[in-house]
Amino acid sequence: MAKSMDETLDKFIDENKMYHFEGDTGLKHLNTIAKYLGYREEGYRFGSSLEQFLSDCPGAQEAIINWLRDQSNEEWIESLSFDDEEAEEE
Repeated sequence: MAKSMDETLDKFIDENKMYHFEGDTGLKHLNTIAKYLGYREEGYRFGSSLEQFLSDCPGAQEAIINWLRDQSNEEWIESLSFDDEEAEEE
């Protein structure tokens, strides 16, 4: 049975020690997740209106994470999954 996005995201968050999504730290965590999902550009532009809003509204950051959890995008699940065989090789 394939993993759900919810399970995959939980594991990714745990393995990267992303313990909260608040303020600038939360934005950095969201940016990291976005990069793994294939959005390799600079991510959120610090100082932008969106950055200020997300930094001041941890509920908005949490809403983004919850929205991601509800997605069934196989590419995103694969991008966030750590391959156990690769980990053994390292």
